[in-house]
Order: sequence, then structure tokens, then C-alpha cells
Amino acid sequence: MYAVVRNQAVKLNAFLGPNPLSAPADIVFTIKTDEAGSDFSGLFQAVGTLTTLTASLQVSLDGGTTFADYIASANFISAAAPVKNVTPLVGGAVYKVHATALTGSQDIWLVTN
Repeated sequence: MYAVVRNQAVKLNAFLGPNPLSAPADIVFTIKTDEAGSDFSGLFQAVGTLTTLTASLQVSLDGGTTFADYIASANFISAAAPVKNVTPLVGGAVYKVHATALTGSQDIWLVTN
């Protein structure tokens, strides 16, 4: 599992390899906590040829064994709406960008505050 450092833009699909996504995929990651332990927001963006994209943001509190939708695919990033600000996110939880329909060539980016 990959740990995202806060306050730095990161290409999430780089955790899977060097190429943009061109087929359905799951990107599993966590976000490092800060010393204050406060919640924060995250800005997600799909960049590239957005032919088709349907994705949800899922969360796991049991270390990545069981995931549930945190932001359903109808309300997360898509070809029609490639940017989504998610508040709150919590450091230490395990998140998954669950892309169930994806064609084209896309990178998924995240920056947190």
C-alpha cells in the first residue's frame, strides 16, 4: 500500500506503474497523518483523454480488508466532471479509487491540504 504525503500533488496511478490508466483499475493508498491528527480535504483530478470514466472513492478502516463507498461513482470524478474536492479525509484510513469503467488514457491526481 502506498502512503500519500500531504500538501504534495501525486499521480495516484504511478503506484501501479509508469503509464496512464486505460482500463478499469483499483488504486489503493493511505494518507499520512499530521501531528495534530486533524481531518483535511483532498482535490482529485482526472487528466488526459477522458473518453469514459466511472469511479468511486472507497474507504477501509480495517487495514484494507473491507471497502465501502465513501463517495459513490455518481458523485466522484467522471469524464463529465473530472475534478472533485472531498472533505473530510482522515489520515490513517485506507482509500481506494475504484475505477469500474475507463477508456482513453488518464492519470488520476490527488493533492491534500
